[in-house]
Amino acid sequence: MATKNVLKSKDMGDSKTLADWWKTAVTSSIGVELEARAVKILLNLASDEYSASVDPGSLPEGTQYVKIVFQQEGRVIAVHAKRARGLMVRYIAENNIKDIEGVKQFNAEGYHHVNNRSSEDCIIFDRKKQPAASAQRRKAKSDEPDGSKSVSVKRTRTSK
Repeated sequence: MATKNVLKSKDMGDSKTLADWWKTAVTSSIGVELEARAVKILLNLASDEYSASVDPGSLPEGTQYVKIVFQQEGRVIAVHAKRARGLMVRYIAENNIKDIEGVKQFNAEGYHHVNNRSSEDCIIFDRKKQPAASAQRRKAKSDEPDGSKSVSVKRTRTSK
């Protein structure tokens, strides 16, 4: 499906991207939700593309806007970061986390808070490179207590 020119320039106004076009509405909606809260903390667990639709400077006064970054040996690996963001949401919900200190305790799948690379508005989590899932499955299979291992069977074609 083609999306080129879906929004004509008259529809977009001065916006150059969809994030710019949505920024006011998204920021306003988040602002309304934050106004109703005693503690105004907004954790940014979105990808850079999605978080571009929020203007942190237009959030209610006193809002602490904190970006969370997941790295593997100092580099962001998109597929791992996406999974880690989901794990973080689950951790916050299941543990009823209400403050930044609680967020920093997150430690799923080898991630740990890196204090010396973090700041007040950006919390960095890092981990060592993880072995490939297929290697983990092979190792787990070979560690079975009965010593069984999978055996490959060669199939031959029979003629009629």
